[in-house]
Amino acid sequence: MNANPGQLPRGWTIATIEDVADINPGLDKAEYDNELDVSFVPMSSLEAETGLIDVSQCKKFGSVKKGFTVFREGDVLFAKITPCMENGKMGVVPALRNDLGFGSTEFHVIRPFTGVAAKYLYYFVSSKRFRFDAEHNMSGAVGQRRVPTPYLRSALVPLPPSGAQHRIVTKIEELFSELDKGVESLKTAQEQLKVYRQAVLKHAFEGKLTERWRTANKDKLEAPNQLLARIRSERESRYQRELAHWKFSIKDSEAKEEKTRKPAKPTNTESVRSDFARLPDLPTEWICLKIGNLNAEIFDGPFGSNLKSSDYVDKGVRVIRLENIGNLQFIEAVQVFFCKFREGDFSVVVITLSG
Repeated sequence: MNANPGQLPRGWTIATIEDVADINPGLDKAEYDNELDVSFVPMSSLEAETGLIDVSQCKKFGSVKKGFTVFREGDVLFAKITPCMENGKMGVVPALRNDLGFGSTEFHVIRPFTGVAAKYLYYFVSSKRFRFDAEHNMSGAVGQRRVPTPYLRSALVPLPPSGAQHRIVTKIEELFSELDKGVESLKTAQEQLKVYRQAVLKHAFEGKLTERWRTANKDKLEAPNQLLARIRSERESRYQRELAHWKFSIKDSEAKEEKTRKPAKPTNTESVRSDFARLPDLPTEWICLKIGNLNAEIFDGPFGSNLKSSDYVDKGVRVIRLENIGNLQFIEAVQVFFCKFREGDFSVVVITLSG
């Protein structure tokens, strides 16, 4: 039995759910024809947290009269099995086909007595406080735990007068409507921020963000042809270092008796383009290059099965995994891995720019 809800307003009382509703009421099935169409509600048709119930499915009475839970319009469905109960699968049954519905055997049915508002009971049993208490009174094996009927019958509920129940429900729904509007506003704001972020990036690489600064610092700016010459010079120096290292590696590989994978010969391709038709007009102080023409080092891999569990070690080269990459951020708070590093076998995904 759950704890006393606390001091109540004048005119309210404390009752058990059994005092205010019929729990899992039966049905005289002999009164119905087997060919009668009835609504059918599997567990998947009851939406968590919102109380929405999809009653669009239809079955013949004869096919569901055994082995399913029966209910009527205005009943409160309460999912009794874990994790559906904890997730808030409860709701008030809407209008049904021929005023009769059947559904999952994992539903408790709460049918309010006259003077008790169904939505008032629904909001009470769907509250976090009630679900927390119900969770701690479940019975059964792990993974198949259920809220037992005796617990539901004896659970305490604060009961105001009938008129107050309806006013409470109205106020709850007004506040929930405002919360829903707030959520929609936040979603809209998030989408607008995404657009704004992209606009900022676009303007940054069109030179619009630094236009005033360039005007005020014309004498400090490096001419495009000077920048390009410096980049080419640094690229050539790096290429010569890589070429010398490659030649040494080839000789060392040929001198060894065992077969080893030969390193790839470095390249020094230069493909400066002047026909960047898709790019916007750039400031006169700017120049446009392919990333490959920058003084950059770009590596990728390994992927798939190239990096095996046996390559992980306690110390070594840090491995950057997909779990480390968030939305515009690097996530450090995940398990750190290191790998063995053998030149030519593994590299880290990285782009470094110098100069």
